[in-house]
Amino acid sequence: MLDAQWGREETVLVQLPTMPEPRETEGGSEGDLSPYQFSKKVEVIIEEYVRPMIKQDGGDIEIVDIKKQLVYVQLTGACSGCVNSSATLKMMVEQTLKNRVDERIRVIAV
Repeated sequence: MLDAQWGREETVLVQLPTMPEPRETEGGSEGDLSPYQFSKKVEVIIEEYVRPMIKQDGGDIEIVDIKKQLVYVQLTGACSGCVNSSATLKMMVEQTLKNRVDERIRVIAV
């Protein structure tokens, strides 16, 4: 009766958002790596890509701990007291690790 009175509307299905799949990296996906292998890969990326950029500004970076996808780091040297250190961590360090290791990585300053 209501369909006859108001007409029938088409049902529109809405797709729920999903988590992105991890990117395939040189050594496979992060899920294929053991915690040790994951940590070593993070260390290599920081050593080869991140540290040289930070050293250009007179600073350095130290990995304090790695737990799952959380990487705890400490900036030292000129970067330790810099007002832009949080931006450096998020925009440079975290983004480099996301692009080269796993997009789920989060960098936390200690």
